[in-house]
Amino acid sequence: MRIYLSTSSGGADIAGNVLDFSVLVKLVSTNFDFSQTDSAEICFTKSNGSSLKCEVEQWDIANAQAAIWVKVDTVYGNNRSQYIVMHWGDDYCKDGQSSTQVFDTSNGFIGVWHMKERDSTVTRKDATGNANHATVYGGIDSIASGATGIANYLAGGDEYLSLPFTDSVSSATVSLWFKFEGTGNQILVSQESWDNEYCHFKVNYGENISVSSYPWPNNLTGNTLSANIWYYAAYTFAGNGAGNWKLYEDGDVIDSSNFNHNKIILPRFIGHEYTGRYFNGYIDEVRIEKSARSADWIKLCYQNQKANQTLVPIFKSLHARIGPVGVSHAKKLLEELPNKILSKLGIIARVQPRKRSGRETVKILIERMDVPISYNGGFSVKLAKDVLDLSTLSDHNLNERQMTALKYIKEKHKISNKQYQQLSDVSKGTATKELAAMVRAGLSGELIMTMYLSDQRISA
Repeated sequence: MRIYLSTSSGGADIAGNVLDFSVLVKLVSTNFDFSQTDSAEICFTKSNGSSLKCEVEQWDIANAQAAIWVKVDTVYGNNRSQYIVMHWGDDYCKDGQSSTQVFDTSNGFIGVWHMKERDSTVTRKDATGNANHATVYGGIDSIASGATGIANYLAGGDEYLSLPFTDSVSSATVSLWFKFEGTGNQILVSQESWDNEYCHFKVNYGENISVSSYPWPNNLTGNTLSANIWYYAAYTFAGNGAGNWKLYEDGDVIDSSNFNHNKIILPRFIGHEYTGRYFNGYIDEVRIEKSARSADWIKLCYQNQKANQTLVPIFKSLHARIGPVGVSHAKKLLEELPNKILSKLGIIARVQPRKRSGRETVKILIERMDVPISYNGGFSVKLAKDVLDLSTLSDHNLNERQMTALKYIKEKHKISNKQYQQLSDVSKGTATKELAAMVRAGLSGELIMTMYLSDQRISA
């Protein structure tokens, strides 16, 4: 199933290319039939077939919802033709899922917390390979559908998450989704005290977001907010220099300034500050990164993760792969297909029964071969190039008949098994063997062996 990435003005509206980006793909009942497979059988490729790593954050069959992160090496700016392909099936998708490769530490990720755990007291796992898991204090009141997948609700009392950081960094990006309740001074992400190089990310008395850094009054503030609405917030720190701090709200820069810091201490808490302030509301998809992400990166995160996202528009069900129609005589096919495939194609196939979506189906398994497949012992050869320099073929150990055949191909652009027999006065078996040898001899760059399923040859 093709999934298009739209960064044009009608989509995410991103001008520049964004590298090594974790794309969020959401599946719902209108674009995917969840009875076709389970989460372990999902994988993705680029349009050219090369594998892409993914992480399944949420797979809720009962409510027909899924949230999957896919690492794409380049999301092209101002483009609406780029696409990735989603596959499912236990034989096709092997080793395609890895959260640590989707959120690779070499790409700057220090910690990523999806908040997907449903137990109220269990540790919130870090999706990166750093294993910076968040410890739950006070218990989490409830788990609910969030901005990206599953979110945690903090009741504003003594409920918060503790992070295992004591290190400082010379650049950073901190981001999260939140939906607050109440009017108090609420803490999103903060340090354990006020001291040099410490910073605090919060909602100021239910009015706006801010990031503050010691010594005071280093402070950036955002726009007026409303309760019970999901917001995406981020700040970046790029080291000491003009405009080294930037505050983002819903993908846009809303304030920037130069705080006199060469480094900052990594956050220690989610939803809590050392003064006893907490957060009342929902928090989702918290990330801490060791580089100051670009404006395009931040905007793309928002456009991709928000409700009614614009990077991966909700694709319609007509684009989804149709499930198997099934067969009414699977047992008979298990007996007949191996013999028919062997007699017609000359290859050994394994046929296995399968039940998919409640329907009887069969799966045909064929080992990869380095020789052309024939139909009833016949196949044809055609040129992939208009001109073939016969003088360059002396190293391929071709016999006289094969050289004659190449001259024929140069003139006619193709040759069949029967034509090879007539041209060289040999049997069908010899023709088949020598044509196949021409490919194995290293001529696959100049020649293409093509199967045909009737008396008509496949033409170029």
